[in-house]
Amino acid sequence: FRFNFIYDSKSLSVAKFIFRDRKLSLNGEGKVDLKPYFKIDFNSSLESINTNIFQQLNELKLSRFKELIKKMNLHNNLVFKPKRFSSKFIDDFNLKTTLTYGRLTFSKRFLIANSVFSCHGETNLLEEFPILVFDCLVESQDKRKLLKKFKIDYKNKKEPFNLIIKGYLNIYNNKIRFDLIRMNQDYTASEEDLKYFKKTFEETLFNQDFINIFRLSKIKKFILEIS
Repeated sequence: FRFNFIYDSKSLSVAKFIFRDRKLSLNGEGKVDLKPYFKIDFNSSLESINTNIFQQLNELKLSRFKELIKKMNLHNNLVFKPKRFSSKFIDDFNLKTTLTYGRLTFSKRFLIANSVFSCHGETNLLEEFPILVFDCLVESQDKRKLLKKFKIDYKNKKEPFNLIIKGYLNIYNNKIRFDLIRMNQDYTASEEDLKYFKKTFEETLFNQDFINIFRLSKIKKFILEIS
């Protein structure tokens, strides 16, 4: 852990922030305002991460930190660009988060096989059971190439694929509600379809905890179930 800083009694300007660990490696820079209000503004570049670290975070109870969360005013921009010729699943990742008096808003964008995944949403971490509101979009010029990343065979080449998903996620209770699912402008899920997608999502992806829904094997199974 190493960084350079300038301190003037009201703020702390941080440069050349470096953190190295077996599970996490990142660089960053930013500013911490101490007076008149506590505020953190930071830009981070993720070099590497062991996703098992999220298992530990998943066990934390937000209730223990609510008093601290109330006082937090945090803005962070996280960027991850895998090294060239690496075998990383995600080609590019950017996450912007803002935490103000318990309300967390986020905006993320990442690439998989040149397909764009973008999502934004918000939640109130001070609530007993925080509900995450999300609005997500997938844009792909080659559905076959995208599905190949998930180890799913698809015959048609250069077929565009666009998907819009909106809904609510209850992380603690492992529940989800879809308000809208629209694909390629020619399909909009009916109420019955939305119930089916909800049931399949909870039984296939959300049958353990929030972190485990990102496992490749689970995503593949979910795609096959709804195809």
